Amino acid sequence: TDYGPFFSITHSLYAAAGYLVLCTNPRGSIGYGREFANAITNAYPGQDHDDLMTMVDALSARPYADAKNLFIGGGSGGGVLTLWAIGKEPDKFRGAVALRPVVDWTDQVTTSDGTSFFMKHWMGATPWDKPDLYFQRSPFSLAGQIKTPTLLITGENDYRTPISQTEQMFGALKLRGVEAEMIRLPGAGHGMGRPSQWLQSVLAPIDWFNQRKAK
Repeated sequence: TDYGPFFSITHSLYAAAGYLVLCTNPRGSIGYGREFANAITNAYPGQDHDDLMTMVDALSARPYADAKNLFIGGGSGGGVLTLWAIGKEPDKFRGAVALRPVVDWTDQVTTSDGTSFFMKHWMGATPWDKPDLYFQRSPFSLAGQIKTPTLLITGENDYRTPISQTEQMFGALKLRGVEAEMIRLPGAGHGMGRPSQWLQSVLAPIDWFNQRKAK
């Protein structure tokens, strides 16, 4: 991966808990040049999801991987792709954790702290001009297909991906009878708040996955 020259305690804690950690560079990430990084402009989520699932399939086919116990999680843009993945492939993962996700792009471009940026570079149109586009690219459009037990974690003072979106997905999953829990971090922003709250955002997903492992 190309996430910078630093030690990742998050990934190390997952590994210490006994999980194979797959953290990759799908299109839209850095490390492969400008064209690759800009490939998701006005096309997200999309082929980046396909990249990730191809990588999951390749790793899960290896003899040391437990293909019966696949879990998925991510924060912010990773939260988007987590919800997208369990909507597109509802039988693939035993558990999912979406931290501070975008759930509804109409909500995102009208209530977040980067409205004009998201509208221009993520969607390329206003929600009133192309409402179908906004819905089709929103994880909320897949809520009716999700079956995966899902944990949602967001700070109550997150202005980048407002908690109203987390509440929206949580409500939809509960209405459908899908196993779902929501952790609200009081006073926390997009960076997940105080060190203790940040640690909770790492340990709670591990606990969520541990409880859903197949024997």
